[in-house]
Amino acid sequence: MSHQRKIPKETGWDHSIELLREGYYFILNRTGKFDSRVVLTRILGAKTICMVGKKEAELFYDTDKFYREEAAPTSAQKTILGQGGVQGLDGEEHRHRKAMFMSLMTKEALNEIQQLTKEEWQSYINKETDEVEIYEAAKVVLTRIALRWTGVPYKEEEVQYWASNLSPLFEYASKIGPKNIKSRWSRQKLESKLEDLIQKVRKERINVDRSRAFYQFSMHKDLNGELLDQHIAAVELLNLIRPLVAIAVYINFTF
Repeated sequence: MSHQRKIPKETGWDHSIELLREGYYFILNRTGKFDSRVVLTRILGAKTICMVGKKEAELFYDTDKFYREEAAPTSAQKTILGQGGVQGLDGEEHRHRKAMFMSLMTKEALNEIQQLTKEEWQSYINKETDEVEIYEAAKVVLTRIALRWTGVPYKEEEVQYWASNLSPLFEYASKIGPKNIKSRWSRQKLESKLEDLIQKVRKERINVDRSRAFYQFSMHKDLNGELLDQHIAAVELLNLIRPLVAIAVYINFTF
């Protein structure tokens, strides 16, 4: 006979402040505390279920149980996710846009990221003679990897600009006050930069590798056969670049 375990419930009226304070650790802290992959808590006064694990993650792909539109709060859209991206779509529109992303997830493409990672870390190490702050180094290295892999045209002197504006998207996304404003401002600057590059590609004013994500996203057409709005294309490109650079957080955790 199977035994169903009751979902542990965290006491207290609200834990929004803890979420802001703990960030990435918020869910892990609770699943660890209650020794359960599922924990019930409260965020912004509403009952909130926290989950970890492969099977638990698969629940979110069940479209009979979940929908994406308006699921992410506006504050998250203006910082970490962007507005109009694939995360907020449902149905055929979502599947069509997602296919654009999945077309890049080939074995060859993923092997290339591994090779680029080796090259860029080796290049960085060869250039540095002083003690390295691993987190800051990782952000720069991963930014260069992301730009090369996606095919975004850039100059070497622009790498630090990209890195310094990409990091607030995930470092300050959950913050309030000046840091949140910085996160929003950084997104606006990067989206504007990408929109300008996308427009130049569409007008054939610059040549880029057509096999790369930058060109594919720039020329992607929606279900109506129309080119994606250049702002949406920029948002989706950042949805590729940002997560790659955010890996710096986990690299830092390992040291």
